[in-house]
Amino acid sequence: MKKIVAILLLAVLMLSFTSCSETIDYDLSAMDKHEAIEFLNGVTGKTEEMEGKVIKIQGLFYEIKTVDRIYYSVMIVEEEHGHRNGIEFVLEEEPESYPEVGTEIIVVGEFSTYKEGINTFCQLSNATMTIVEK
Repeated sequence: MKKIVAILLLAVLMLSFTSCSETIDYDLSAMDKHEAIEFLNGVTGKTEEMEGKVIKIQGLFYEIKTVDRIYYSVMIVEEEHGHRNGIEFVLEEEPESYPEVGTEIIVVGEFSTYKEGINTFCQLSNATMTIVEK
């Protein structure tokens, strides 16, 4: 009996040391495109609730260049109804190069917000990016 309790305690202890980033709170890649777009539309109204949640999303790679910096995002495009939405991401490690705009990617990252001036923006931080092989 003591051995069983010790094994159970050891298992619980080992599980408590697993990384939070391994747990995906919201897998948008498992949703159809319409559901994923609706989810992203609703996120802006509950940013405090979403803070730190890990999101997995599959879509198209986009970049927006400004004078000061380049913003990278993953965009879900539902062509049937012409709907689209996306979210900016910041990679945990800078890659040697980014894919071409329009390349299908999967991004996993922690939801966070940041301010620029008076505006608040959403992003996936500490993210990883995988190119979807066709």
